[in-house]
Amino acid sequence: MPVTINGDGSITGLAVGGLPDGSVDADSLASNAVTTNKIANSAVTSTKTTLKQGITMYDKWVGASTTSGRQDPYTNWVRHSYTGVHIATGMSHSSGIFTFPQTGIYMVRFNADAYNVNNYERTVDCAIEYTTNNSSYSSLQVGSGCIHNEGSYNIHNTITVQTLLDVTNTTNVKVKFSVKAYNNESGLRLQSYSAGGGFTYCDFTRVADT
Repeated sequence: MPVTINGDGSITGLAVGGLPDGSVDADSLASNAVTTNKIANSAVTSTKTTLKQGITMYDKWVGASTTSGRQDPYTNWVRHSYTGVHIATGMSHSSGIFTFPQTGIYMVRFNADAYNVNNYERTVDCAIEYTTNNSSYSSLQVGSGCIHNEGSYNIHNTITVQTLLDVTNTTNVKVKFSVKAYNNESGLRLQSYSAGGGFTYCDFTRVADT
């Protein structure tokens, strides 16, 4: 079929690939002309991408002072400012309840330094608890450890629990932390020291979009 330039400016009879190589440059393409389905998956490589989201939020809170007895929830939090590591807006805290600054998938970690001032052993449970309706809470991750006292020596045990949480709504999805002991909880202590980074602490890392 012959190539014909029509009176309205259109061209007919041009075969696919009929233009010489290099005759169409970037300025010749219409805006948004190259759609996703026109790009082969194998054509998108790490060397061709420049957008790297990475961690968009990190926040750390530490215990302000040593506490006594059951903590449900643990409320003695202050934001850690010793090293100045803090990315984006960070978490909001009120009476032991943490609110997320934006939706996303978060890594949540709770580290409790527990010891016992009484002369026998006891089991300690540390938990990350969450709600999806801003009301009722359930355990998201639980860890256990054993603490005991030998004479005048308080033997510490550090218990760490962590998990991923999909925060789909910042009004309804919240977290809190609890520490419970069995047998005479009055002897339970949580060691804290806010200036030095905290023996008892929690931190939050936003790792992906929801």
